[in-house]
Amino acid sequence: MNKSFILYQEYKKHIDLLSLEQSGKLFKAIFDYNDGIEYDLEPIIKMAFSFIKADLDRNKEKYNNIVERNKINGSKGGRPSKDNKPTGLSGNQDKPKKADNDDVNVNDSESKNKNDSKNELPIFINKNLLDDFAEVRKKLKKPLTEKAKELVVKKLIEFESKQSGFANLALENSIENSWQGVFEPKNTSPNRPDSLAAKLNSIAGGDYFKSITLGDKAILNCNVGMKTKLYSLPEEIRQKIKDQFKQPIEIN
Repeated sequence: MNKSFILYQEYKKHIDLLSLEQSGKLFKAIFDYNDGIEYDLEPIIKMAFSFIKADLDRNKEKYNNIVERNKINGSKGGRPSKDNKPTGLSGNQDKPKKADNDDVNVNDSESKNKNDSKNELPIFINKNLLDDFAEVRKKLKKPLTEKAKELVVKKLIEFESKQSGFANLALENSIENSWQGVFEPKNTSPNRPDSLAAKLNSIAGGDYFKSITLGDKAILNCNVGMKTKLYSLPEEIRQKIKDQFKQPIEIN
C-alpha cells in the first residue's frame, strides 16, 4: 500500500456525471483499491473508476521501481564515493542531490499522466468511429477541436451510462446523417442488440452475439446455441473479434 497517491483535476468531467451518493462510493473504492481491496461497482461508477485506476496502477509501478532501485543501491553500500573532485571545482556543492524517497508521490510522472489521462479514450468508444465523425465535421467546415472533442466524449460517456452501446450508436447516427453533434439514441428497446454486438456479428458473418457487457473484461453474450458454433469459426475471424477489445474477453 502506498502512503499517498495522486488524483487529477481531469477526473472531474467523469465525476460530474455521478450523483453525490455515487461520488462517495467512487472515492471509497479509490481508497480501498489503494489498500489492495477491489470489488464490483455499478456500471456508471465503474466507468469513472476505470480511468482513475489506470493512473493509480501506473503510479504504483513507478513507486515500486524506485523502491526496488533504492534497495539495490543500499545493498551495494549506497552511492559510490568520489575520491577526486571534478576539474574546476574548488569545493563541495552547496546543495547535494536529494536521495530518492521511498514515500514518493510520483510527481515526476504527473505531467505525463495528466496528458495520458486527457487523451485516453474510454474503452467502449470505437476510435475509428470517432475519427470518422471528425472527418464529417471537416466536411461541414466545422473541424473538431480538442475542446470540442472533449465535450463530445463527455456526452458519449453519458449516453453509454444509460445503455451499453449507446456511445458508438450515437457516433454511427451522426456519421450517417452528417450531423455536427452527437445525440442520445432514441431506440431503447431491450431486444435491440447494441452497436458493438452488431459489429461483431458483421465480423463473424452471422447472428452470434446478442449483447456486450464492458468492464474490467468484455463479456460477449451469445444468442442461444451460437456459443459452440463460434468456436468453429476460422482462427483469423476469432482473432479479429478479440482485437476489438483491449481487455480480456469472456464468452457466455
